[in-house]
Amino acid sequence: MNQIKRAIAILVSCLLVVTVLSGCHKTIPYDSAPDSAYQYVVDEENDTVAITSFSGSYSKSNIPEMLKGKEVTSISSGAFKNCTQLDTVNLPKSIKTIAANAFEGCTNIENLSLPYGIETIENGAFSGCTALKTVTFPGTIKRIGDKAFYGCAALENIAFPSNSVDIGADAFSNTAWIQSQGDEYLVVCNTLIRYSGSEKEIEIPEGVEIVSTAFAGRTDITSVLIPKSAKTITRNAFQGCTGITAIEIGSKVESIGDFAFTGCSSLVSVTVPDSVKSLGTYAFSNCTALERIILGKGIKNVPAYAFQACTSLKEVSIPKDATIAENAFEGSSYQPS
Repeated sequence: MNQIKRAIAILVSCLLVVTVLSGCHKTIPYDSAPDSAYQYVVDEENDTVAITSFSGSYSKSNIPEMLKGKEVTSISSGAFKNCTQLDTVNLPKSIKTIAANAFEGCTNIENLSLPYGIETIENGAFSGCTALKTVTFPGTIKRIGDKAFYGCAALENIAFPSNSVDIGADAFSNTAWIQSQGDEYLVVCNTLIRYSGSEKEIEIPEGVEIVSTAFAGRTDITSVLIPKSAKTITRNAFQGCTGITAIEIGSKVESIGDFAFTGCSSLVSVTVPDSVKSLGTYAFSNCTALERIILGKGIKNVPAYAFQACTSLKEVSIPKDATIAENAFEGSSYQPS
């Protein structure tokens, strides 16, 4: 009888141990990736680390702030691409840059809180994260790249900072959030990112500081007035707007990006104000009706292909101290002496 009692006691004790261990299994995040799951490169010059890839079947990633005694400041291109098992990613406050396509196709991540200190999210960084519902941007963010959150179909809640942010083309296209926005001029962080109206003569509202690709490819627009508040006309901003015949650039614009007016084949005349200090490559290329261009005193460099294939140019005014790239007017009717 004593032997039977002893056997029962041992059996009960084993069951208790199993129960306790099962409870630990539920509370200990054993599925969180260890440091060894991260491959990385060291930037010896800046004494920092970039995460280059991620291995293992872990569902949770607490990206370390330090590796080998060096600060982790960036996530490299494609580092977590198609890691479909991930449902949670925690980024350290040391992160400054998330490179192109870094988390593309991570279809199980639902929430994303970006750390204070992050400055740049590059093209396609979170594209195709179809389960992502919420994103919070800190006040340190400066640039959200082209298609950064493209195709994040479930994304409906976005907390933006109050500061100006350069937002690229289609950064939030095909998301629940952008589909819910009814404003004709959609302005986010002082950046005009979408125009959904039908007016042909456009007067961009005062307060807009960055004119992004809201009008690219709109062949129905005939004229554009850029406000005095604007400081930047981004890459591709008016590319392919073949109906524009006149454009007035605000007196505080400082930068005109690459390809900004490429293919505006009806544009006849343009004056770049003295405030503009930077003119992008191909900025007015293939503006085949362009007859007159006046560049303001702020232009010190006319870059490559800026006026490529402008076959109707008759009058060109360039500051005397400006440097002109050899191929700035390639294929154009005007050639600098």
